[in-house]
Amino acid sequence: MSQDYRKMWESLGLNLPTHDALLAVLGKGYKDIFMTQENRPKAMEYFDFVISQVHGLRVKELMDEKAAGRKVIGSCCVFVPEEIVRAADATLVGLCTGADFATEEVEKLLPRNTCALIKSAFGFKLGKVCPYIESADMIVGENTCDGKKKSYETLGGLVKMLYVGIDIGSRTIELVAVKDREIVEARQADSGFDPLAQAKSLIEGVKYDGIMATGYGRHLLELALDAPTVTEIKAYAVGALFLVPEVRTILDIGGQDSKAISLNESGRVSKFEMNDRCAAGTGKFLEVMARALGFPIEELGTQALKARKDIQISSMCTVFAESEVTSLLAKGEDRLDIALGLHRSVVRRAAGMLKRVSEQGPMVFAGGVAKNACMHRLLEEALQSDIIVPKSPQMVGALGAALLSGDGK
Repeated sequence: MSQDYRKMWESLGLNLPTHDALLAVLGKGYKDIFMTQENRPKAMEYFDFVISQVHGLRVKELMDEKAAGRKVIGSCCVFVPEEIVRAADATLVGLCTGADFATEEVEKLLPRNTCALIKSAFGFKLGKVCPYIESADMIVGENTCDGKKKSYETLGGLVKMLYVGIDIGSRTIELVAVKDREIVEARQADSGFDPLAQAKSLIEGVKYDGIMATGYGRHLLELALDAPTVTEIKAYAVGALFLVPEVRTILDIGGQDSKAISLNESGRVSKFEMNDRCAAGTGKFLEVMARALGFPIEELGTQALKARKDIQISSMCTVFAESEVTSLLAKGEDRLDIALGLHRSVVRRAAGMLKRVSEQGPMVFAGGVAKNACMHRLLEEALQSDIIVPKSPQMVGALGAALLSGDGK
């Protein structure tokens, strides 16, 4: 090939050393068998050119079509109806076999007496040597024999798909993408006045194979993108269980709701309680109080930890508590002490909910409020046990939704 296509092959994830060996064998074989024939028709020069560019120019054409938005559908069989592929505005490409690559690895997954052609096709995918297979957005598996059925089922399990979970909350929207049950991307944005537009903007550019929505605004995405949905209870349970496999209790305090979830020994939800009717004991409560005290919400917790005495806040209603804070400030009380009292009032409410649901550890504290250091410390004191706060506690629900999408649930 006159042009260097190695960057293209590398972008497809090909095993370059093995692929180089394959091209060397193909080139030599074609030259020894066909190019040495006497009295070859001149018309064969076009065929010679096609063969010389079999992994070069033709693959580039497919990549150009993909860049233009068209899908590439791979098939090993002429029984696959090309007219359906064309009707979908996609390109059908034939996938060939016939070379013995990665046989040892193939026979770890398929019976040794499987048809050699099936093992060859399987080996091309397993060995990452065929640019046509790697460029295909989808491979149609024909069910013309039991061996092919089994091989396609096994191959399907080997393909790493990208699954997205999106948690549309009252204050923020979180997106988590997982591949092969590993987090590969996480994004966050404010919900704003148009949560659906914000959610779509967050998803933009993510080429996912499956998506699932959770959070109070999940039904917006269900209507707009036909996305399946899952309750916050289940999403947080799955997300927390992934991060802390031994978890038995989850506390989530978000922007406008809070929930306590108990898991049984098998990791299933056994009991839960949720407060989504009142801002008391939620992030919104702390946000309003931070504004009343003149603190940025991000600093409220660290400032409260500097308090020298504890002030009792009698009201949990956001409106009445704000009035109470104003009165305390007017009496000359230190705003640091007031901040600590406000945190204790939220902790009393959360601890009460946990005692009704479960106090069994290990316990995970999730949601945006879990980033508040004062809340974390006071909860541990109230429950007299360690509480685990994930690195990104606000992402737990979106993570659970992504994992559930990948599990097909």
